Amino acid sequence: MIGPALDGGYYLIGFKQESFLPEAFRGIEWGTNTVLTRTLGILRDHQRTAYLLPPLQDIDTLEDLKVFLEKLKHAPHSLRTMTYLNDSEILEATTQ
Repeated sequence: MIGPALDGGYYLIGFKQESFLPEAFRGIEWGTNTVLTRTLGILRDHQRTAYLLPPLQDIDTLEDLKVFLEKLKHAPHSLRTMTYLNDSEILEATTQ
């Protein structure tokens, strides 16, 4: 399972324990717009099938986090996430 990010990477990758493939993380030019394509190619080369989740914006920078938090403030059902972020002092870091 892979969640494609809008910038060409991914925001989530998951394996079943028995199908974990360390090679999926090798030879990747991290931080580029080819991360997802390269990862999918590695999986295909090793006869693995990937289920793609809906594309979303990932969080790579402080600015990305600020945009995410602003959207979260107005999202229904975000109380638990906001509570966690408050408790972990992540929100404080975005105001510095």
